[in-house]
This record gives sequence, structure tokens and C-alpha cells, in this order.
Amino acid sequence: TSTRYYLSNNSILDAGDAFLGSRAVAALPPGASDSGSVTLTIPAGTAAGSWYLLAKADGDDALAETNEANNVFAKSIAIGPDLGVTNLVYPGVAAAGSSITVSDTTKNLGAGDSTASNTRFYLSTNAALDAGDLLLGSRAVAALAPNASETGSASVTIPASVAAGYYYLIAKADGDDALGETNEFNNTLVRVLQVTP
Repeated sequence: TSTRYYLSNNSILDAGDAFLGSRAVAALPPGASDSGSVTLTIPAGTAAGSWYLLAKADGDDALAETNEANNVFAKSIAIGPDLGVTNLVYPGVAAAGSSITVSDTTKNLGAGDSTASNTRFYLSTNAALDAGDLLLGSRAVAALAPNASETGSASVTIPASVAAGYYYLIAKADGDDALGETNEFNNTLVRVLQVTP
């Protein structure tokens, strides 16, 4: 027989799934198995995100079997880039109205190439990035291959109107939300910043 492989947006094989390739399987006596491998190509233009790789035994439906409903095995697969901030260096204390240098490392944690992007820096009263946080600045990040990273810095200004106290400095990779990623919820890194009068 042959085992056929498909790319699917769910764990159920249906007519809408993309056929990726197959491999030949030798004749098997009862209780025997056959292991093998094949190189598959993800179709160009596949959107970044979580997908399923489906393998179907007797992929051509050529063999009469005692159970025709147990031939498909599904495994999740992440396709595309995934940016995250893995390091953040900054002075722990800053005066209101002053400029500080913030350095970060932005890394492509995914398996696909990323295009150029921006990492943004925010000042927040809590550890969660939301619409009420103050954008301090950003820096450009070059296109990154899988597992590649780039370290850079930006000068940002703490507004003079910010009251003294403890705040959170948040760095967000893909700050413009312009890049389709396998995980859109791991882009930020948060640190505590003390603002003095």
C-alpha cells in the first residue's frame, strides 16, 4: 500500500485538505509494521499558524480492511515565523522627563522566515499590555530566519508628566501586528522600571 500525507486546518481528513506526498509501504503480515520517511513541502502561501499534518495508511483505499475508520493519524504542526523578545536591558531607574537607552533581543522562535518588523516599548501601570499603556518608542528589526535573533537599542523618553513610582517597561516584538505568526501571545517581555521625580 502507500501512506499519504495531508496538510489540514483540523484533525479530520476531508476533501479540502492539501495532499503533500506519499511513501510506499511493503506487504505486511499480521502484527507487523513498516517505518519510513518522506520529505514533504508545505505549499507556498500557507498562512502562519497552527495546522495539522495527517498521515493516512492505505492512502489509496486499495486494501479491504476489517476497520476502515482507523487509518488516519493527526499531529499538530506550527507553520511560519514566531517573534518574541528574549532579552531586555535598561536602567532600572529613570527620571521623569529623561531619555534612557533600551536594548532588546528579538528572536524568531518559529520555523518560517519573518519579514522586517518593529519592536515597540511601552510604559504601563501593570504587567499586561493594553490600550491604556504609553508608547515610548520603537526600533526596526531586520528580517529573521528561523532561530535567528537581532539585538538593537532605542532611545526613549519618559514623559515629564509621569508621576514618581514603579511602572512596567514592556517590549513587544512585531509591535505593529503586521506579521502573521504561529503564536500571537508570546511577543512581549516585561520588566519593572522605577520613575523618580
